[in-house]
Amino acid sequence: MSGSKYIGTPESWVKFISEWMKVKGRNTPEVIDADFKKIIDQFPISATSSYLHFYAAMEVLDWPDIFRIFGEVEDFGNFFEFLKPHAINTLVFYDEDYYESAKCFVHENVPMLVADANYKNYSREQDDLTSAPVMAGAYVIAQKNDVVFKNYLLINPAVRSSDGEWEATYMDVNMPISLRFPSFAEMVVWFYLTDLSLYPDQNVKPWLGHTDDTTGLSRLLIED
Repeated sequence: MSGSKYIGTPESWVKFISEWMKVKGRNTPEVIDADFKKIIDQFPISATSSYLHFYAAMEVLDWPDIFRIFGEVEDFGNFFEFLKPHAINTLVFYDEDYYESAKCFVHENVPMLVADANYKNYSREQDDLTSAPVMAGAYVIAQKNDVVFKNYLLINPAVRSSDGEWEATYMDVNMPISLRFPSFAEMVVWFYLTDLSLYPDQNVKPWLGHTDDTTGLSRLLIED
């Protein structure tokens, strides 16, 4: 897959998240002389740069609730909960029900699937791969899992761009639907745009990318 165009830093993530919160009428802590390198160096597992930069920024911003379940009215009960690093695991081990449903796909050749040109389609026309084995090794980094919701945010080390970014996925197990993005940063931009209701047509697959951002804020993270 080609480059993700990710250009962010922990500092640019702080600005992006803070500006997003201002639009919502919420304040974030002032960040002065944060030791982002120390936060990233202490992260215990390998992860993609955009997620590590985001994690460092959120640590100093005290983790504001901003990742709302798609299609839900905002309240305190429908935000994603990000996992602590020690709790992060691959989807196949994190969700036993997923493991049972995915076993019927074990004949599928994951490297060949990822190599297929159709897989790299990051747009409204992309294939849904909720139950595909390529998702089994993706890391669950956030979840909303209760009697109403069963949603995951994933980053997948098996699918990487030429600049090293890992594919990110919004997975709704109940619908089911998966929205795949070339980077974690691109997925966050999707959350930002849908949160601002900058979503053009409810009758098409709800995929948006940084090129749909008319506010320009995503340029802090992704090159045009």
